[in-house]
Amino acid sequence: MSHGTILLVEDEEHDALSLQFAFRQWKVTNPLRVVTSGEQAVAYLSGEGDYRDRAQHPLPTLILLDLGLPQLSGFQVLSWIRSRTEFKYVPVIVLSGSENRRDIDQAYELGANSYLIKTSDLEKLRFQIIDINRFVLNLFNPDSIVQFAEPTPGETESLPVATETPINWVSTTINHWKKACSTFIARKQAFEIKDLHNSVDATFCRQLCEQHGYTCIREQASLICRPPVERT
Repeated sequence: MSHGTILLVEDEEHDALSLQFAFRQWKVTNPLRVVTSGEQAVAYLSGEGDYRDRAQHPLPTLILLDLGLPQLSGFQVLSWIRSRTEFKYVPVIVLSGSENRRDIDQAYELGANSYLIKTSDLEKLRFQIIDINRFVLNLFNPDSIVQFAEPTPGETESLPVATETPINWVSTTINHWKKACSTFIARKQAFEIKDLHNSVDATFCRQLCEQHGYTCIREQASLICRPPVERT
């Protein structure tokens, strides 16, 4: 599997340096490129100005996007990315310090594949990335997976087999999860709901999906939801 380039869009130097340090500690083999503003992100992705040389500035297979950027905000960058057909299948993971529900909802509505709250606990972040590898990136675009050179026990399990239909992932432990489910349904996307330990939540999810013709498969504490097949 190729080791695709990761583009980090982050204006806070300390946060960028922390992630670069973490990637070195974790022996992540993906090249990491960093830009510090929304304008730079658009220029990088467009191959303009200082970013014309694709040998030096390859297109990313994964984008880590902060929201609180100067001038062009992270929301504006995300909207621009999703407006371009060439970036339709490039996963965007929002990495933000905001726990505001409106920010989370808006990020999903604009096309984010996942939303992580910034943390100083790098071990926690590491396992969040491992989860995103398994439940989002491998199923959405396997080339975008964050590659660890030396996986620890538990990370060596084989990843789920990629399917033709991308599966997004949301956990009931996050307060925006019902809104995220509705957003995925509106986009007619497949998705998996994790941490369904409450029968009321499970019933809500199944009823919501079935109202829109989705097929639901329960797997332990997860519910995999797939949209109806469009007939031609």
